[in-house]
Amino acid sequence: MRPETAPPGTALATIAARGRLIVGTDQNTNLLSFRDPTTGTLQGFDIDLAREIARDLFGDPANVEFRLLTSTGRFEALENNEVDLVVHATSITCERAARVGFSTVYFEAFQRLLVPKGSGISSPADLAGKRVCTFIDTTSLATVQRVAPTATVVAVPDWDDCLTTLQHGRCGQHRQLHPRRPRSSGSPPRARRPEPGTRAVRCRHKQEQRRPGARRERNTRNECVPHGTWMRMYDKWLRLVGPTGGPPAPSYRD
Repeated sequence: MRPETAPPGTALATIAARGRLIVGTDQNTNLLSFRDPTTGTLQGFDIDLAREIARDLFGDPANVEFRLLTSTGRFEALENNEVDLVVHATSITCERAARVGFSTVYFEAFQRLLVPKGSGISSPADLAGKRVCTFIDTTSLATVQRVAPTATVVAVPDWDDCLTTLQHGRCGQHRQLHPRRPRSSGSPPRARRPEPGTRAVRCRHKQEQRRPGARRERNTRNECVPHGTWMRMYDKWLRLVGPTGGPPAPSYRD
């Protein structure tokens, strides 16, 4: 949906009366939304974006309350009105779009495999008969089943569970989203990311929102781009993964 130009609707009026924005996110995605081990605060590209939305609504980026969600609980949190919006890695599908309102894409990433060095795995074709960890109720699960139908899937609730499973040798590889290029800190020792056999373009960290308030986030996103805020956030958090041409061009269904 296009950015809102009309006066705030019911959802926005509720948020305004409360005086703060409630945002669902996770704390396990390095550089995007993670818990700083020194300060204990949430940091990252997505966290900064959520604060920009709060700035747009209230004039103060501090007027935001973060609630931690797992990948499996993000849609239910929206449907149960536990959060106003979700900042989380999510693919847009027709089924999901029927449940929640999506912003236009503001980041793209690719699916990759994280495997131990020396595993001999360089593409999905090498997963036959292997154990692959991914997340419950995600498109990654369906992708693994499609590209490696003979692999044994180890489905877990969240990112950290897969990394722990890989480190302890209970699976040989981990399906994950990764921005742009295969460089990131925080991976298990002696691990590498082989080139993907399929480059499924993903929508990285889109806002998922109830439709009455969805348009307001479009305003924020559109203001972040010409004002250079998006590029400053990228340079701050994600420059190490490689250069960028900027955010994806906005696309609206109405």
